[in-house]
Amino acid sequence: MSDSSLFSGHFLAGWGVVAALTFGISLGFLSEGDNPATRPDKAGSSTFSRSAIGFAGFAEMLRLLQITVVQSRADSLAKVGQGSVLVVAAPPTTENALSIVRQMLQGTATVLVLPKWRGQPDLTSPDKIKAVQLLPQEEVERVLALVDPKAQVVRPGSADIMPINQLSGPPTLGAPQLVRSTVFRPLIANSDGMLVGYMRRGEREMVLVADPDIISNHGLAMGYNADIALAVINWSRKDGDMVVFDETSHGYVSRPTHPAMMLFQFPFLLVTGQVVLAMLLLIWAGIGRFGAALPLPPPLAQGSHGLISDIAGLLEYGRHHRSVIRRYLDAMAEVTGRRLYAERWEPVGRLFRAGKAGPAKLHCAEADRIFKDAGSDGQNEGRRLLLAAQAAHQWKEELLHGCRGGFSDRRGDTWRGAEGGGGAGTHH
Repeated sequence: MSDSSLFSGHFLAGWGVVAALTFGISLGFLSEGDNPATRPDKAGSSTFSRSAIGFAGFAEMLRLLQITVVQSRADSLAKVGQGSVLVVAAPPTTENALSIVRQMLQGTATVLVLPKWRGQPDLTSPDKIKAVQLLPQEEVERVLALVDPKAQVVRPGSADIMPINQLSGPPTLGAPQLVRSTVFRPLIANSDGMLVGYMRRGEREMVLVADPDIISNHGLAMGYNADIALAVINWSRKDGDMVVFDETSHGYVSRPTHPAMMLFQFPFLLVTGQVVLAMLLLIWAGIGRFGAALPLPPPLAQGSHGLISDIAGLLEYGRHHRSVIRRYLDAMAEVTGRRLYAERWEPVGRLFRAGKAGPAKLHCAEADRIFKDAGSDGQNEGRRLLLAAQAAHQWKEELLHGCRGGFSDRRGDTWRGAEGGGGAGTHH
């Protein structure tokens, strides 16, 4: 059982490095990465995007026409009721996005808009793009294969004439993107391929839009594109039902609104675990030992030694050195006088000042001189007063042990000490 720390300095330093690395990795998970499931594409092809390739204008147009629009960030299929339509517009071609789209296509009424463009974000304005480039046809066909693995994407030079058109007027497209498929029935098409197709299997029906420029912000206002886009939505939607745009494939995933719930979900769970572990280590390090608690020392030391030590400390704090030594000298003289003279003795002061013959007189004079000179030097006052006390002690010892047979004073009187004669002094 010990009260020393459980952890060495090297261990604590190593743990600090590990904690810093873990915290940095947690921040990496929280930061915006390249994974569209965790990073919203603010300038991409979504209904939240106001860039040229975004669909914010199409969603706003539907709202102006009194159509309920839901921009779904979670459980999109659960929000589609009977008569509503789910729109999956230009999803990314990553594996994570394709797995989300595959689930969305299980709905009863779906509109799938194929992707076409990849925008380069403008660093000065994240919701805008500064350049676009066509996606390779192979990437677009990865999305198309989810509904028709044998279908092909074609890009003819122009598509001004669409002989097959069951929706509205002719579309206006600069560089059209069409689809060749035997699964979908063409709603708008020409000899090169179809722009809009329709498929029905049992209770499930789907409308395929090959070129997203019909509903994008930069192409919606051209020619009859807006009429065609509205006709596509109304093909499967009943009057009064809503349109649900799935945005989870674009990285718009709703987070729990309660902060406490976020602490137990990835990636915030990493930070929570780190904080809990740090608190446990802090408690462990603060304990510092195992077993029963060590007994506390008594608040005051017991015995005469402790009492004397406390009194000496108080006297030291009050700077009462001189008065204490003066009383000690008087006490030495009084005790010595009582033991030598029994019932009669001269005043203590005279006894101390006069001294007697031999070494006792020398010690008496030395003690008196030292005491008188002690206050002349403030720096050495304590040492000089201690020397005076030592001289007084020597004076007492020599008188009591060296003059047991008695001695004479100035008047010629002889006094027997109490220890020498055992009784009162005799005068000659």
